[in-house]
Amino acid sequence: MQNKPLVFAVDDDPLNCEIMSELLEDDFQVTTFLAGSECLESVERNTPDLLLLDVGMPGLNGYEVCKLVRTTESMRDIPIIFVSALTTLEDRMEGYEAGGDDYLTKPFKEEELLVKAQLALRNSRNSKELKGQVSIASNTALLAMTNTAEQGVILEFLSDAFNCTQYSELAELIIKSIGQFGLSCGVQFFTADGPMYFNSDHTDRPIEREIMQMVKNISRIHTFRNRTFFSGPDVCILVKNIPVENEELCGRLRDHLALLLKGVESKLKPMRLEIESKRRENTIRKACSKIQENLVFIEMLIKEERNNGLKVLTTMLDSLDEGIHSLGLERDQEEHFTQLIHHSSDDLFTMHENIDQIRNIFSETISVLKQ
Repeated sequence: MQNKPLVFAVDDDPLNCEIMSELLEDDFQVTTFLAGSECLESVERNTPDLLLLDVGMPGLNGYEVCKLVRTTESMRDIPIIFVSALTTLEDRMEGYEAGGDDYLTKPFKEEELLVKAQLALRNSRNSKELKGQVSIASNTALLAMTNTAEQGVILEFLSDAFNCTQYSELAELIIKSIGQFGLSCGVQFFTADGPMYFNSDHTDRPIEREIMQMVKNISRIHTFRNRTFFSGPDVCILVKNIPVENEELCGRLRDHLALLLKGVESKLKPMRLEIESKRRENTIRKACSKIQENLVFIEMLIKEERNNGLKVLTTMLDSLDEGIHSLGLERDQEEHFTQLIHHSSDDLFTMHENIDQIRNIFSETISVLKQ
């Protein structure tokens, strides 16, 4: 029991508490609460590994409980999943702003709750392991910003972006460039193979990915408190800590990041075409290889059948010559039948030559495709 992660589940409906407890009890030590205040009192005595919060509750609602947890130093890193029947973008944004890591809508499936709980704990562990590295990277980025002009950061990005050939390379460059402004961000590309998500703190937050997918269709630049989304048809960049308290700096950063977005979009189109071209090239190469294998097999069969055919033809010609002489035909009749036989054999040889020509045409076609 002591080795199981501790989960606090808060819901003003006792039935919901019972359901969550039963679904998670095999893998987790679950403690349920009917009110947010009760949960907060217990959290101070025994810090859980994961919080499951209903949103609409009397007294303190889920958002308020989350904010209080996030403002307490000893509890601010606890992963929090909202479990609510509220499903609008505004509800998710409110949960995200309060500090939630994920959002699960009611009614939910058993495996969905279990997977999200396990994912939240795994992300929390990874985040703790990387916290020292992230802190060093952040300090380095701030120091670099003091020595680099804001315009220079964007120009350097635009130059380096031309060398990117993969989505992951471009995402790392975006995160690095935005990090030089002292900002953290998330990047999501919308590709033919599905969304690809990258985060500056190396943590996967499902609620963040979902919001980015919803926001990208609203407007090109969308601001929610100190978070700003820069979106295009194929990309969404979430800047998480725009300094809204400094209006002048905030305005400059938005201008710089809007230019960065244009640079990203300019790079995405040729990158997508190049990736598709390489994919087609690989498909053609595989097809050529398969055709070549088949041609080798066909050539072997043709040689075998040609040899068999020649044997049969030779035997038949010998038999016909003997048979014609034994029929007692006139000389001109024998010559006539002999000519017919030799004409037919010549046609057969011509057919074999045509097959060789067809094989050569296929070989030439494969050579052209391989170029």
